[in-house]
Amino acid sequence: MKNYITQFLVLGISTILIGCNSGESSSNTTTNQLKSSSASITTENLVNSNSVGSGNSSIGTVIIGDHVVGKLINDKFITSYIGSDNRAIAYGANILVAVGSDIYSYAMTISTSLDDGLTWNAEEVPEMKAGSLSAVIYNNNMFVAVGDNGTIITSTDGHNWNQEDSPSDERLNSIIYAENEFMAVGNGGAILTSPDAKKWTLRSSETDNDLNDVSYADHAFIVIGSIDNDRQATVLRSNDGGATWNKEPSLLNGELFGITYSAASYEFIAVGHTFVPDQGVILTSPDGITWSKQFSSEHELNKVFIAGQQITVLGYGGDIITSNNGQSWVHQQSNTDEFLTAGTYDKNKYLVVGLNGVILTSIDGKDWNKISTDLGPSLTFGNNKYVAVGSDRDGNGIISTSVDGVTWDTQTPQLSGDLTHVIYGNNQFIAVGVNSAILTSADAKKWTSQHSDVQGDFLGIIYGKDKYVITGKELGSGNALILTSRDGKQWTQRGSKLTRNKLLKLITYANGRYVAIGGNLKNNKVAILTSTDGVSWQDDSPEIYGYLTGIVYANNQFIAVGLDGMILISKDGISWKAQKSGVNIDFYNISYSNGEFISVGKFGTILTSTDGTSWNLLDSKIRNSIYDASGQSN
Repeated sequence: MKNYITQFLVLGISTILIGCNSGESSSNTTTNQLKSSSASITTENLVNSNSVGSGNSSIGTVIIGDHVVGKLINDKFITSYIGSDNRAIAYGANILVAVGSDIYSYAMTISTSLDDGLTWNAEEVPEMKAGSLSAVIYNNNMFVAVGDNGTIITSTDGHNWNQEDSPSDERLNSIIYAENEFMAVGNGGAILTSPDAKKWTLRSSETDNDLNDVSYADHAFIVIGSIDNDRQATVLRSNDGGATWNKEPSLLNGELFGITYSAASYEFIAVGHTFVPDQGVILTSPDGITWSKQFSSEHELNKVFIAGQQITVLGYGGDIITSNNGQSWVHQQSNTDEFLTAGTYDKNKYLVVGLNGVILTSIDGKDWNKISTDLGPSLTFGNNKYVAVGSDRDGNGIISTSVDGVTWDTQTPQLSGDLTHVIYGNNQFIAVGVNSAILTSADAKKWTSQHSDVQGDFLGIIYGKDKYVITGKELGSGNALILTSRDGKQWTQRGSKLTRNKLLKLITYANGRYVAIGGNLKNNKVAILTSTDGVSWQDDSPEIYGYLTGIVYANNQFIAVGLDGMILISKDGISWKAQKSGVNIDFYNISYSNGEFISVGKFGTILTSTDGTSWNLLDSKIRNSIYDASGQSN
């Protein structure tokens, strides 16, 4: 059991959850009757949702997690952002399809959108080996995606996918449809062709070099790839549908990753990088035989696509470079520094995807907006807006706001460390974090840093009984800490022997009592401290091993959740009883919204219950950890 506390500390304060206000009706939180409910994800209108702890009716709850944002509406998890390493994107049959791999598990992922990339749905992937999908196209009335281990899968609607037999186990990097046949190219010189994407033939390319992309024009297939024995990027040409191939001189000391044909400039456009000097490069050729260097970039360039007359090149460092003639090139501001891997044009909008789940949109291919953002792990609703806090990839605190839970604006206060928790109480937002961070704001736009005279990592905050209370970990001693304030500006530390050897993660106030939860660092048992005034505290920890991570009060009882599927219930916050959850998965939070309890956690786990007794295990169709949920009062 000693791993409980260690596990939480490894997860870190990136799994801090929202404290909840009091609810009205009673429930018994046993989860002995788990029901499997396959929640098909739809693109219903994303509308306002109910506040956590409120008894008012509503039709949606915003949920945030590890590279995922969405809403729970009528027990359906509707995602507005799914974070994965997206490698390719295609449009067809009135649907967008993005393919790639999960950021953490490296499992193949497929995401779809029916509303021009505003909301994204995770689709089931056929049972295959771990790896990434690297390319997808829509042609001949079907989607075809290829990837690691020679993977080839097909779909007529973007939702239901079939795995096809492949004559190669090499990674397939690209696919095209021309001259009434599909052609896929990949590592080790792999070239496959098929008339229907079902039966495939392995062609001889006369090379073992990795082949990265393929294009077609004027009865010629052109394939580009890695550096060959002559220290040149590989260029192959075929005039007979891929049956035979000729090697062409690229005269490029480097590697080419992407190629397309521009009908506007009547030439092939290839992108990649050179080794000496180390830089990105754009080449053009009228026939795939004679190549000319047109542009150099600081970063490696990876993909090129055509929309109308505009040529768009993507690469590392968020590079977006455009041209209307293949000769004059302009760097565009992308508002991201992520590696951009693929793009497409969907009816009236450019869409670009990249690693770490980045999704960009543009009307003209020049001004770009970032749909996705790094949210969480704490979320609240107040003053007619959602506010989420967390940290960026550099470990600096960030604050994101949204009026609908779909489109988010992010700002970065001058903080070196995570923001861990945010609430709305007494007409102001208060966010807390590591390194003694306390920020206050009336409108979530302008934030003011407050001083506490206490050195610590602040993990939780709640407002109740005309008082704010912060919980966390004191720096130096490592003991739990408790701070109180009437106005959110002047803070007083409440010393107590009860905080020794404990880590208090979260706190709530309900039924006239503050209840702080966490774990005991010495004996690896749960820690629960209670107080009626926030000043004097008592230890009401049960003799139960584990670590508590979330708490809510609703239906006349407290419910606390923790690691390894732990659920504890109490009528008064003092006497606690363990309940079986039916799952052995870490819970990160429990909330009450839209008339139901919502427990969320690792591997996309979402459990819901209207009475706290009978629970539904929803199929969120994601593997991302989910950290928090919040709603909007009607």
